[in-house]
Amino acid sequence: MLLSRTDLIMLGLLSNDEDAGVYAVASRAADLVPLLLMAANIVMAPRIASLYRDGELSRLQEFLTSMMRVVVLCSLPLALFLFIGANWLLRFFYGDAYLDGVPVLRLLVVAQFVLVLGGPLGTMLEMTGNEKSSLAVMTWVVLLNVVSNAVLIPPLGASGAAFATCISVVLGRLLLLRKVRALLSVRVTALGF
Repeated sequence: MLLSRTDLIMLGLLSNDEDAGVYAVASRAADLVPLLLMAANIVMAPRIASLYRDGELSRLQEFLTSMMRVVVLCSLPLALFLFIGANWLLRFFYGDAYLDGVPVLRLLVVAQFVLVLGGPLGTMLEMTGNEKSSLAVMTWVVLLNVVSNAVLIPPLGASGAAFATCISVVLGRLLLLRKVRALLSVRVTALGF
C-alpha cells in the first residue's frame, strides 16, 4: 500500500496541486489494469500453498502458467484501451484540464501491466514460507521509489512521479521474480519464465 501512494504523497509535497490532481486521476484509471490479478491472487493463494506443501511442483507450475495466461490475456485489452485511448478518456471524463495526465496515465498503465505480467510473485513467496524475502525486496523497492520520486518530481512534475513508479514496479517485479526462481524453482509468469 505504501508503494502505491508514495508517488502521490511526494507529488503533493514537491510539486503543485494541479500535478497532484492530474496524477490522482491517472493513477486511479491505471489501477484498473491489475484488478484481475488481485482477484486471481485470492483464488490462487490456497492452491499455491497446498501444492507447494505437498511437493507437487510440476502441478504447481502447470497451475500457475495456465492461470497467468488467462489473467494476462484478459488484462491486455484493458491495458491497451487505457494506453491508446488515454487522450480521449481523460478529455471525455475530466475535460481538457486533465490532458496533461496522458503521459502519466500511459506510464502508469505500462507499470501496472508489468505488474500483471510478473504474476503472483509476492503471493508465491508468502504462501511458501518466504514472506521475509518478499518483505526485504519490497522494502528496497519502496526506498527506491522514494528516492526516484525525490529526484524526478522537481524537474518533471507528475510525469516524474509516474516514471519513478514505473522504475520501481519494474525493478520490484524483476527482483521478486529472481527470488521466486532462486527459492522455489517455479516460473510464475504467463510465458513460464
